[in-house]
Amino acid sequence: MKKKLLKDNLMQIKKTFKRFLSILLMAILGVGFFCGVKATSPDMKITLDRYFDELNVMDIQVMSTLGLNENDIEKIKEIEEIEDVMPSYSLETLVKIEDEELVMKIHGINSDGNLVNNVQLIDGKLPENNNECLVEKSFLEFSSHKIGDMIEVENENSDITLKETQLKIVGIVNSPLYISRERGSTKLGSGTINYFMYVLNDNIDSEVYTELNLTVKGADVLNCFNDEYKDKIEIVENKIEEVASLREQERYDEILNEANDEIKEAENKLNEEEQKANDEILKAEEEIENAKKELEAGQNEINTNRNNADNEFKKLEEQIATGLSEVEAGFAELEKQKVEVESKISDMNEQLELLESNLSSVDMQIESLKASLEGETDENIISSINANIEVLNKTRLTIEENISKIEAGISQAKTEISNAEQKLETTKQELINGQTELENQKNSTYDQLQKAQVEIDNGRQELQEAEEKLQEEKQKAEKELRRCKN
Repeated sequence: MKKKLLKDNLMQIKKTFKRFLSILLMAILGVGFFCGVKATSPDMKITLDRYFDELNVMDIQVMSTLGLNENDIEKIKEIEEIEDVMPSYSLETLVKIEDEELVMKIHGINSDGNLVNNVQLIDGKLPENNNECLVEKSFLEFSSHKIGDMIEVENENSDITLKETQLKIVGIVNSPLYISRERGSTKLGSGTINYFMYVLNDNIDSEVYTELNLTVKGADVLNCFNDEYKDKIEIVENKIEEVASLREQERYDEILNEANDEIKEAENKLNEEEQKANDEILKAEEEIENAKKELEAGQNEINTNRNNADNEFKKLEEQIATGLSEVEAGFAELEKQKVEVESKISDMNEQLELLESNLSSVDMQIESLKASLEGETDENIISSINANIEVLNKTRLTIEENISKIEAGISQAKTEISNAEQKLETTKQELINGQTELENQKNSTYDQLQKAQVEIDNGRQELQEAEEKLQEEKQKAEKELRRCKN
């Protein structure tokens, strides 16, 4: 039976030799591929583990939403199995390349490299100051940048920021933290991290660390994909969890105490500011009240000065009007006196003409008597004629004296009239000048009073604005104080 079956199979193979050969080759290829894949996975794991060991990649990473400080580091170092603890910073930020915004994951690095999670430098050098950085090769390929170019990053995170945002590319690196193309997710931009970057730890401004990278004693001799390694790490993780539970409470208390201290300090500062604000408000209100009093006193002074000026100007105007009336009356009286004087002068002129006529008559009589003396020999007649001549000479002298008196009286009367007229004219001009000067003084005084009134009105307006502003500031201060207290 077996011989017939074998013979039949050989016959079938012979008849369908090409198909048989194809199936055989497919089987050989399948077995070979399976063996290759089966052998490649361990080799890849061994290669990746060797790569991790060369760059001293962390075994455990500790992170906290509150950040990590030196106390956390000291507590973790107390775990016996821990070999190295490297605190580190990381943050996410935006970099604008032309019209596109890229999300960058930024890690901190020391100037001589990291003790844990060291990078593989492909080209360039490590950063030496805060304005230098390292990037991955794919970023340069995408952005068309090169080593030596400058890029600018944005500080989007308020808790942790960069001191220098203008960075110069000095090197290209591979990072053991990114062994695939995936860079992780983020809340920035499109929600996906595009590239990573390294800057000096000194360029990162933060009071706490964002993560702690730990290595475990003896873990480097184990393959990180074996169960033995995982068990060893799990033991350490459990101890870290125990430390974490204690540190979480301690950290909470630290933050709570710091917050209480800050609140107390803020309350004290708030009370000081409140007291200062109240003092300033009281001072401002007092200044405003004093200003009101000064304005009121100024207004009263203006009113008093205006009333005094009105009374004084009215009195002076009345005096000038009276003086002008008196001058006009003086001119009228002077006219009457001029008429009387002219009448007297006319009478005196008539008397003067009569005296001059009498004087001529006396002169004629004297001449006649003198003529009658010529040839006269009678002593009695001569004596009588001389006596008459003597009488006539005395009469002549009397007439001449009267003529001189009348002429002097006429001249004096004319002089007195002229002086009186000139005096009245001078007085009238002085009164007119005084009236003009009084009008100018009146205008000047009222202008000054008007300016003073404008200043008072402006002061009141400024005072009102100051009161309104003070009220607004007071309301804002009260609102701010209520907000701070809440």
